[in-house]
Amino acid sequence: MQFQAGTENEQLLSRIENSIEEGRVSHAYIIEGPEHMDKPAFARAFAKGILCPQRRGDHCGSCAVCDKIDHDNHEDLICLQRLKTRQSLGIEQIKQMQAQISIKPNGPRYIVIIEESDRMTEEAQNCLLKTLEEPPGDAVLMLLSENSEQLLATIRSRCIKYRLEGSREVREEEISRRANEVLRGLLDGSPFYRIRKTLGEVGRDRQEAIRLIDGMQERCRELILSRDGNGVPYSAEEIGNCVYALEDARRQLTQGMTPAYVLKRFILSVGG
Repeated sequence: MQFQAGTENEQLLSRIENSIEEGRVSHAYIIEGPEHMDKPAFARAFAKGILCPQRRGDHCGSCAVCDKIDHDNHEDLICLQRLKTRQSLGIEQIKQMQAQISIKPNGPRYIVIIEESDRMTEEAQNCLLKTLEEPPGDAVLMLLSENSEQLLATIRSRCIKYRLEGSREVREEEISRRANEVLRGLLDGSPFYRIRKTLGEVGRDRQEAIRLIDGMQERCRELILSRDGNGVPYSAEEIGNCVYALEDARRQLTQGMTPAYVLKRFILSVGG
């Protein structure tokens, strides 16, 4: 499948190609990946691999079907995006999509791409369940997500999940950025839910969680060194409390506690 996803995803792409070539296409997928990964482009490459009449799996990129998908005007490709004026993807858009795919497609099947699926309202997710339980014809739904844990368990259980991995270099930058944002949120007194949202899917892996803690400790050190005369709005005591909590979190990780539990406990202990 032609998609610039780096060597980290070669095995995944090969697996998808083989499943398409062998006719093992599921009715629903969750495509999860970090914020910087171009998940919509991946989903469109996936759609071309399914619909391309010239080269199944690894699409040709030049036929009428591929061209239409590239230009977002393929009759059987439906893309749902959150409206810019809203925080969530609503039930109205899901119902519109359901009405559309209840009509016979122009080609062999519909492909539905739902961007930011983890930002669907619970009402919209429950509505989508009807389609996942009884998909019309050979429709294929692709739910794009940064954090699929935000989706209902009943939705996750009805989808095949593919995880896209970013390059190590970009991943390190992402962890560093999130470390700074989480620490700032804690010191500013942001509520737990907001800090947890900032954390996103970073830190699920143990080594990744340790690097996140390293990043926050480094930022604490920088704040302590630059406090005098530089307008740092946090007291030495506030920064020190974060340092002690981070050391405690590191100790818990080395003792085998799960990263998600440790990070949640850390955020709550500092006051998020």
